[in-house]
Amino acid sequence: MDAASGNMRMVGTTQSGGGKFRHVRITGESELVGRTECESIACTGTLKVKGDLQSGRIKLTGELTVEGDLKAGRAGMTGQADVRGSWRGEELRLNGSLIVKGDLESEACLVRGAASVGGLLSAETVELRMFGSSAAKEVGGGTITVKRSRMGSIKTMFTSSQPAFFTAELIEGDRLDLEHTKARVVRGNQVRIGPGCDIGRVEYRRSLSKSNGASVGSEAKID
Repeated sequence: MDAASGNMRMVGTTQSGGGKFRHVRITGESELVGRTECESIACTGTLKVKGDLQSGRIKLTGELTVEGDLKAGRAGMTGQADVRGSWRGEELRLNGSLIVKGDLESEACLVRGAASVGGLLSAETVELRMFGSSAAKEVGGGTITVKRSRMGSIKTMFTSSQPAFFTAELIEGDRLDLEHTKARVVRGNQVRIGPGCDIGRVEYRRSLSKSNGASVGSEAKID
């Protein structure tokens, strides 16, 4: 650590205590023990935080594990993120695998890969392009788009992998565009139920379109 600037650089297999820093740069396999706050983190490799993590910006290529809550401004990740608590931030862009045990709240959540959220996934913009099966207890937001990625569709053509589906109890938002989704209730203003969907009940205020390849138990226009 550079004490004069408050920056931290970790290279190789390293461990350090948490604390407050300006910029954290990690190359290799590192562990931070205790609550950690910083302006930014850049990691190429593996980072485990044994506590809460708060960072203005996160740039990750590799794996991130946070054993507490994560609060981030903008996060751009390629690889795997595993948060044992909740995630709150401004923007999340991830290519890979996302696991959040609690709630995930963000202005924008854009995932290409697979996502598992144990609680509420809430964002003004939710875009999930699935490479693998994904799930959330509930989803709420403005514009919500769920589709399979083209790579995921190609993969199932040439391997024995099961097709990817998104599963939730409730999906509610303004504009919903859903494919290959299984949900008990879907509610929105403008709703498109695309191919591969299995929805128990759809409630819409303005418009509803359904693909021939979709299953809807019941539907209702609401005020």
